[in-house]
Amino acid sequence: MQYRYNAAHSGDYSSVAGSVPSNGQLLWSYPTGGGVTSSPAVVNGVVYVGSGCGATGGDHNVYAINATTGTELWSYTTGSYVESSPAVTNGIVYVGSDDGNVYALYATNGTELWSYATHSAESSSPAVVNGVVYVGSNDGNVYALYANNGTELWSYATEGQVQSSPAVVNGVVYVGSMDGNVYALNAKNGTKLWNYATEGAVFSAPSVVNGVVYVGSENNNLYALNATTGAKLWSYTTGGWVCDPAVSNGVVYVGSYDHNVYAFNANNGHKLWNYTTGGTVGHASVANGVVYAGSEDNNVYAINAATGAKLWNYTTGNYIVSSPAVINGVVYVGSWDNYLYAIGTNSTTLTATPPIIANVSTYQKFTVSGNLMWGASVIPVAGQPVYLEGSYDGNTWFRVSVNDTTNSAGHYSFTGYISELGTFYLRASFDGTPTYGASVSPPVTVWVTTEVI
Repeated sequence: MQYRYNAAHSGDYSSVAGSVPSNGQLLWSYPTGGGVTSSPAVVNGVVYVGSGCGATGGDHNVYAINATTGTELWSYTTGSYVESSPAVTNGIVYVGSDDGNVYALYATNGTELWSYATHSAESSSPAVVNGVVYVGSNDGNVYALYANNGTELWSYATEGQVQSSPAVVNGVVYVGSMDGNVYALNAKNGTKLWNYATEGAVFSAPSVVNGVVYVGSENNNLYALNATTGAKLWSYTTGGWVCDPAVSNGVVYVGSYDHNVYAFNANNGHKLWNYTTGGTVGHASVANGVVYAGSEDNNVYAINAATGAKLWNYTTGNYIVSSPAVINGVVYVGSWDNYLYAIGTNSTTLTATPPIIANVSTYQKFTVSGNLMWGASVIPVAGQPVYLEGSYDGNTWFRVSVNDTTNSAGHYSFTGYISELGTFYLRASFDGTPTYGASVSPPVTVWVTTEVI
């Protein structure tokens, strides 16, 4: 798992996004000590992200956070802001810091394996391929470092700062520079294969898909370049600086400083749609027919990838530059308000046992009990009221004037009786809170077969 999902920076999380997309409900938020412009990497149930300067101060940390609960597992303090996005492979977290170092940390506990000092800040996000870490630096160089020990394999000097995050595909490193060029370098030795000159600084991370390099420039253009030769295939001029593109199913999705998210035909650059937000739009991601993008209007948006219609938005406390990562139905994204957010389908599950109570006599006591759980039914929801509901036909329900409060294990229990003969249905119901979604249990069938006078 690397910046924008893979070393090609496709920004397409479809294969890991799950079958149930987020519906825009907050699952948890984690407070860091600084604004989160770093984009999260999520591996084996852990979110790895950096923190930097922010709306109310800043810190210098790399964080590992439980992806389900939002609890911190560990943090590692560097010498300056961490705007770089982590790459995680083979149990190691690779990330740059504005202190000029590239760090390799053990994913399990955050212990440093090695660090490599460049001559300037590291806001570029590393790509790791075949045991080599590729990263840009504000000193103007692109570096290739051995992943196991941080020894330099090669470096290539451009004539401007390299804040672009290198994409590595088929033995070639593609990267932009503030000197206005997009470079293609031999991944083994750093030899330049070609460069393409734009008319503006290239901060954008290239996305390389199906033999085409898609990259934005500060001159307001999105470019499509032949990955082998560097020849321009097409370009499109927006009204502002173009951010990192995402590519999926023959469509390029990109945010622009003109406040829009755009969708283009990947083959010819024909604009399919644009969606206008209230501020500068950052680096878009895509997953299973939904485009996710943050904006300086403080919102993260979910947009129908085919039509450009907004599906939902979630408002944070400040602007969003972080590129969303979409894993198992949850959107993980940072905000300048010093929080990392997990936005998903805020669902709870109520269980009820036993499912059938047979041959009960009138006025004979019975018990219906179960558990209220949250987040894929793994986290107990404690201290919440659960109500008993009844039905004569299993379709129309009425609330019985009985409730119980869940204990620390999320458990509830009802004891009662029915005074009539017949078949009846009971279920537990939870109304929900701003934190936990509402839910009802499967029905319990009660057969009252013997009358007691």
